[in-house]
Amino acid sequence: MKIYKISAAVIALSMLASCGGDSEESTEETEETVEEVGPTFEESCTDGNDIFVQIEKYGSGFDSTFTYNGKVEIVRSEWNVANDSTATLNLYNYELGAADTNTNFQILAEFHGKNGELLQEGSYGYNAYDENLWAKVNIITPLGTIWFNWVSSMPDQGYASINYFDNDGACGEFVLEVNKPNNTTIGHVVLKGPWSTL
Repeated sequence: MKIYKISAAVIALSMLASCGGDSEESTEETEETVEEVGPTFEESCTDGNDIFVQIEKYGSGFDSTFTYNGKVEIVRSEWNVANDSTATLNLYNYELGAADTNTNFQILAEFHGKNGELLQEGSYGYNAYDENLWAKVNIITPLGTIWFNWVSSMPDQGYASINYFDNDGACGEFVLEVNKPNNTTIGHVVLKGPWSTL
């Protein structure tokens, strides 16, 4: 019986020691995992659309030269992220189903990354196929598609940028211009200003 009492006392003492009792305090702190949240569309895309288009002496594929000079008021947009390195933007200054007019504009921009570059914020050179980030941009009208045509003696056409994007929306800027009015396949075509999906 004495052995049993001694064993019970040893077990009780060891249990108190393993629980820490009052003799030691735990110095470990509990770490909370906080997920970082980046800026949102609403925080990043505050400039809206302020797009200027100038088209003069452009006749490539047209029956006559096409002229427009002024702001383009965007009323509809589409943004589609096709995969991790390609996205397409459509901006319209007319509602779906509206009657065709010579000033119904669709601005179509494709953004591409290659050689392992993913879709990202930054500048995408116009048809800069030798770069890792490049864009293709056209202005589509009921009369035909307007390109930023170019010949080797001219400055580069410019770029389209993405300042923010997610799967639902994006914003950026157009800085595009070609100017060779004596050549109607090029003309003077300008697309400048901040853009944003609606």
